[in-house]
This record gives sequence, C-alpha cells and structure tokens, in this order.
Amino acid sequence: LQSANTDWSVESRMEFSKRPLKIDQQGGIIAYQDDDNYVKLVYINSGKGFMGGDEYIELLVESEGTQFSAANIKILGLVPDDLAMVLKLEKKGSIYTAWYATGGKDFELLGSTDVVLRDIKAGLFTCDGADNPNSGLFPQMGLNAADADKPFKVKFDYFHIVNTGN
Repeated sequence: LQSANTDWSVESRMEFSKRPLKIDQQGGIIAYQDDDNYVKLVYINSGKGFMGGDEYIELLVESEGTQFSAANIKILGLVPDDLAMVLKLEKKGSIYTAWYATGGKDFELLGSTDVVLRDIKAGLFTCDGADNPNSGLFPQMGLNAADADKPFKVKFDYFHIVNTGN
C-alpha cells in the first residue's frame, strides 16, 4: 500500500491463475483507510443469487463495517481464456470511478461511488475466498473439484499510480 491522499488514478494489468470458484475469491485494486472503510475494484466470485456465486468485476465499498456493491458486471464471456484484464480506479475528491479492460479492448466504465475516506493508501491485493461448504456440488455442476482446491493467485504485471491533484 502507498499513501494516496490526493486525487489520483491507479491502473494495473493482472493475470489470474484460475477463475474464482469459491465465494469471495478476488483480486484487484484497493483504496484503503482501515479494515472497516475502503473502496475496491475486483474480479470476484460474488455470492449473489440462489445457488451462490458468479464471476463479476465489481466496485465494492465498505463503510463503517458494512459492505455494499456500488457497481458490478457479470463477466460471462468478457474475460479471455488467459484470464488477463486491466483494472483502473480513479479518485477525484470523494468520487471513485472504476474502469476495466479485457481482451486488449479499450476501457469500459463500470461505475462510480461517493465515499469519504481518510489517510488513504492505494494498492493491490488478492484473497483466496471463504471455505466452500458446497464443494460437493462441483461435480454435479460440471466444475472441476481439483481446480476448486488450487490456490487463487494473481500476477500483477504493473501498478501505476498517477497523482492528478493540485
């Protein structure tokens, strides 16, 4: 994490070792105040819906310990086979705007949120997710259980942070 208290733009190209199969497996960019207050742009297996998770690119906010999705897109067909993408998060005042690019295409706007954070640090992170109580469902759903047990890793090709404030 790096100090990031002005306006800025953060961009990183990342390659994922596998698709996120477990709930909350994720990797991406974070603007961090503390464990209860942050904004993050992630490729994630998010537990939405009846049967559990799907793959999303998501702009998540945690404020005073409560997390919510500010914007998301289900990525079915968006992420190429090499599981590479570029994520960009911009901060202007209290507005955070998220962008993504997949398959060598131009950036697409994901969305924005208005959040006041103090003593901000920006950086990269990955999380291997929660234990999956439904691991027995993988064979039934046509998923490879061996892949589910492999660690979720992210290779960050670069991390650029540009100060855009005065």
